[in-house]
Amino acid sequence: MKDRRDSWAAAENIIPSSSGAAKALKFIWNDLQITGKAYRIPTRTGSIAELNLITEKRCTVQEINDMFREAAREGQLKGVLDVLEGEWASSRIVADPHSSIIDLRLTQVQGELLSVATWYDNEWGYASRLAEVASYLVAKS
Repeated sequence: MKDRRDSWAAAENIIPSSSGAAKALKFIWNDLQITGKAYRIPTRTGSIAELNLITEKRCTVQEINDMFREAAREGQLKGVLDVLEGEWASSRIVADPHSSIIDLRLTQVQGELLSVATWYDNEWGYASRLAEVASYLVAKS
């Protein structure tokens, strides 16, 4: 195993891991100053990622959360991104078709440091995006 921690029994351990979400965002925007953490926890499905980034200017939790609310309601991310106003745990997001559900209550800002938490059902959300791509390709042919 590349990471020795991955060799421990997944059903009995919380295993620290890197965040694929942070890596993907860094791939898209290579000048983005972002880090992320993931923890492999023995649950049926449902995950949360915490992303931490440095902003170009100071912002407030309210400003950030309002941007996420707007992005979830309209534009290219409608149906892909959602926001959570309440308090959920991992089992609540199982079979949710959104790729990312921003947990607004967990948004934190310290100066230019922003922390955002996002829930996702990696199997169902991914399958939902694949179905959309397949539908798009069929419509184009």
